[in-house]
Amino acid sequence: DMEVVGQAANGVEALARLEAAHPHIVLVDLTMPVMNGLELTRRIKERFPKLPVLILSMYGDPVGVTRALRAGASGYIVKESMVEELTLAVRAVVDGGLFLSPLVAGPVVKDYLAGVTSFDDDFGLLTARESEVLQLLAEGRTAADIAELLIISLPTIRSHQANIKRKLGL
Repeated sequence: DMEVVGQAANGVEALARLEAAHPHIVLVDLTMPVMNGLELTRRIKERFPKLPVLILSMYGDPVGVTRALRAGASGYIVKESMVEELTLAVRAVVDGGLFLSPLVAGPVVKDYLAGVTSFDDDFGLLTARESEVLQLLAEGRTAADIAELLIISLPTIRSHQANIKRKLGL
């Protein structure tokens, strides 16, 4: 009773295809090229606030899960989960609920109850464009490549790089 209405190779492509696909939910991988899953989730929630996002990741650390939830995700499951868990997660999130894989729920709640403050996200200091530039730099792209890909000038990329370094204390 479920149908895949679209797929994308990266976050930019996914965002571009969303409007035409009319999905009831978006499944997002955290580690995508060009635009990572956290940034894609933020942008989806900006443009389509009621569209639920379910994060799929091979990582289950509490900080990463919390960052995904703060970005607007309605659920988080790890890729090693069984198909039945994915089905449960999709149904729960589409029905307006929140779903955390049992593999991540325990550690997240434990850290929350212990008052762990490591959930503060320094990357929230960056603008959407700076996050995008940082993602592309992390993928090993040159400033010239990024300028061409994002259709902005090389001096603008250099400015973004300087802002990223300053904001993150690098």
